[in-house]
Amino acid sequence: MTTVVRVPDRVQKEVQTAARVTGRSAGEILEAAWQHFKNTPEFEVELKEAQKALAAGDIGKVTDLIIEHAAREKARSIRESRRPVT
Repeated sequence: MTTVVRVPDRVQKEVQTAARVTGRSAGEILEAAWQHFKNTPEFEVELKEAQKALAAGDIGKVTDLIIEHAAREKARSIRESRRPVT
């Protein structure tokens, strides 16, 4: 089954570059990344929290979870951009 998914331009460019380098399709790379991520403890915790908040109709909690996630991702991005290239 194929589904169209929108990803940020930066991610799309990185995936396309990885696809060229590895000889795999962009879809294969995204699938592998998703399979890896969805099995991490962090994802499980975030998913359970979001499910509880949605089930309770707590939109404020859902919003807080989204903001917290975005802040962690931004911090990770900043840290990675400051790493020396080896």
